[in-house]
Amino acid sequence: MNENRKDIATGVTLMVFSIAYLVLSSGIRVFKGDGSTPITARTMPRIWAVVMLACSCILLVRSLLRMKKAVGEEENGAKTSTFKADALEWLRHNYAVVGTFAVLILYSLLMRRLGYVLDTVLYLLIQIPLLTPKEKRKNPLTWVITLILAVLVPLLTDYLFVKWFAVRLPRGLWGF
Repeated sequence: MNENRKDIATGVTLMVFSIAYLVLSSGIRVFKGDGSTPITARTMPRIWAVVMLACSCILLVRSLLRMKKAVGEEENGAKTSTFKADALEWLRHNYAVVGTFAVLILYSLLMRRLGYVLDTVLYLLIQIPLLTPKEKRKNPLTWVITLILAVLVPLLTDYLFVKWFAVRLPRGLWGF
């Protein structure tokens, strides 16, 4: 039953994100060019949103059917667990997923204020340790590598996009 609840939570979460993604994709500006075409800048985001919505619906229905079957089996003598205990157990095993969503939300909210380079350095300083296995976080070399990557990657990608591709990235408060 615990696995079914995880799948239901995942299905509902993906459904909410895919609906929001579909709605927000209508805000993408379309360049008209020389004429009208059925394929625009909105086409792929909408396709991805519909595919993600379909997958989340399939996951949700499949999980509900398995849960219904499991409830019938539990009535025959198995012990049930509480939702709070299941939620805490899920959070303990999936802290990296929850943390990644939280860090990504903060990253996107702070981009204009801090600028691409500074925001990405801070993001990587949090995200890399979050995804690193606990036993490897104790190694000082891991932290040195994290610091080097967190500084070099944003600087190099900023240089690449600004100088080579002529793409403007957010400069932030300090203009770097």
